[in-house]
Amino acid sequence: MTLTIAAAAAISVHGQVTIGSDVVPQKGVLLNLQDQTPNADNETVRKGGLGMPRVKLVNRNTLEPFVSKTDPDWIAAGTSKIKEHHAGLTVYNINDTEIKDTSVLETTFRLGFYVWNGKQWKEAD
Repeated sequence: MTLTIAAAAAISVHGQVTIGSDVVPQKGVLLNLQDQTPNADNETVRKGGLGMPRVKLVNRNTLEPFVSKTDPDWIAAGTSKIKEHHAGLTVYNINDTEIKDTSVLETTFRLGFYVWNGKQWKEAD
């Protein structure tokens, strides 16, 4: 038991994390991706960027393909609050279904970033 307490005390826990270097994140930044100390132009990365999840979105008003419309939480969305709990979910859509027919707007997508706003997928600006 003493060993467990000593090990727990030795572990440093941080609420803010930098991935790619030992640089301490700036205040207010939960996750910082950088591979170098900022240079004069405030550039912090030269090796790559953030790869967002790539997905084929199905319908602007559902969380498919992540949550099926037959999922009990989706069916009881009013009480489960599944839609609201996913607000802010960001993906890169690879399902290019751009059609000019406005009658199928809810299943029409362009390539690019989409954010779930708690009710539907919105194309990111």
